[in-house]
Order: sequence, then C-alpha cells, then structure tokens
Amino acid sequence: MGENCYNWPMVTKVCTPPEAIETEKEAIRTQSIYRQASAMAGIIAAVGLSLISRPAVAQRTGPPIIKVELVEDGAQESQSRATKILFVGQSILFVNDAPQIFAKIVKAKRPQEKFLIEMVAGGGYSLKDHYQDGSALKEIQKQRWNYVVLAESTMNLIVIHQPFELYAPYFDREVRKVGAEPLMFECYDECETDDAHSKMHLEVLKVAAQLKERIIPVGATWRYVHQYYPLAAIFGADRHHPSPLGAYLIACVTYSMIYGESAEGADVTIENYNQISRKVEVLDSRNSPTMINLARAAFTAAKQYRGGK
Repeated sequence: MGENCYNWPMVTKVCTPPEAIETEKEAIRTQSIYRQASAMAGIIAAVGLSLISRPAVAQRTGPPIIKVELVEDGAQESQSRATKILFVGQSILFVNDAPQIFAKIVKAKRPQEKFLIEMVAGGGYSLKDHYQDGSALKEIQKQRWNYVVLAESTMNLIVIHQPFELYAPYFDREVRKVGAEPLMFECYDECETDDAHSKMHLEVLKVAAQLKERIIPVGATWRYVHQYYPLAAIFGADRHHPSPLGAYLIACVTYSMIYGESAEGADVTIENYNQISRKVEVLDSRNSPTMINLARAAFTAAKQYRGGK
C-alpha cells in the first residue's frame, strides 16, 4: 500500500466548495449541524432495516445509535464456522442499507457459507463519538470477529484530522485483540472537488499505512464511477448519503476487498429512483448494465488495493 496504489484518473469538475473553516471551534459547530442532519436521515432509514434487527440505547445524549444484525440461516447455531463481520460507522453505511446489500451478495455468491454481519452506527458519528458512546467497543469485544470495518466521519477526514489520528489506533488495537482484521473504510466526498477528495484520501492512506490496515476504497471507486459512468446515480437526493445504487457500490467494494472476487453475477435487486423518468424502478444486478458496471468498477479498485489479487 504505497503512493502508487492510487493512480485512478481524477475528476475535474466546476464546484463551489463550502467556505473554508478557519478555526476548530467553527469546525466543531459545523460538525454538530452535519451530525443532526445525518441523524434524522438515519432515523428514517432505520425503518427499512430488515432481517434481524434490534434497537440499542445510546450511553450519552446525542444522535441514536442504530444496531442491526444480519444473520444467515444457521449462523447462530454454528458461530465457530460462520464468517463474522462488524461495521462501525455513521449514516453513510446505514442509509439505504449497504451492509444488508453486502449480506445479500455474500449469500448469492457463497450459498454454502454461514455468516453473521452486524452494524453499529450513529448519524454523523466519528470514531471519537463511538469511543465515547461505548456501544461499538462492547460489540467488538463480545465475540471473535473475522473483520471489523471502521468508518470515520467525512468531516473529520476533511477538516479536523486529529480525532481520527487519535482514535483510529485505539480501535485498531481493540479489533486486533479479538483476532479480527480491521479494515479502514475510505469514504467519498459529496462536494466532488479534487481538493476535498485528496485530503480525505491522503489522510486515510497515511493512517492506514501507520496501522498496517487494508483500505476499503469506496472514495476512489466513487470518483472512478463519476468519471466513467456519470449517469449512474450513486448519490441520494440530499447529495450526501448514497442512493440505493450508491449503497450497492459500497457493498460491492466491501465484498471484493474481503473475498477477492467480483460481486458481478450475484442475484441482488434494489429499488432505485430514476431521475430521468421520475419513477421508482426495480433493478436486477444480473441484467442491469449500471449494476454490472458498478460491480466491475468495485472489483477493479479492489484488485489494485489488494496488490493485483
């Protein structure tokens, strides 16, 4: 994982970025507003979580923590043989259910494999917020996970780097204590500027290299899709959270990084709003050109970050 691992073409777009935040105080205030908006989106999205789900009570005042378990039939009875994956993050993960789509891909591509997938996420939550809340740490410690995906808030990656650099090593140590592999989730930039994306990308690369963690290159894949498949509507209506297609892309990147193969061919359907026809359409991953291209882009990115494997 070196400097040359990222040579995807950058997208140059005319975009007016938000006004530069001059002080940490202002940055924290901006993050608070951002978190509240994400929390509201999370509450709405949580209604759609299915399979096995249970609410969790946050340990401090603030946005709700959303916990969900996605359990393949028989996985609880054969925990020692099940592949166990924990997602820790914020609303980018749970709006439109990327972990659930990931579970559907695993089930379709590996029908004989038992798995348990759990997510602990709060609207706008950073790793610092998860540390202070304590729910994520309890989930990490409760059993022997195979993988733990750690997603930092976009605000901390662009504006205030110090909390990420402080709390990522803490979670890295706790994840490794239970024998799991920590995977660092590289988020995307909603403003789509080269400057903001570069800051996020370099910050993730730096910390991942220090901790010797593999990256789930969602941000790099997102940029690639914007350049080569610009009609793929991967942003949601708020231009921050992923659309159902965006959640599918996140799931495909995660699958390809963990399993080393493409998600293409998995029998997955999603409901997506067509911005041209202004209608909700059902897309099948086996015959939707857009979903096929997203799976291929995800696999191409994953191969590069896996060293060509």
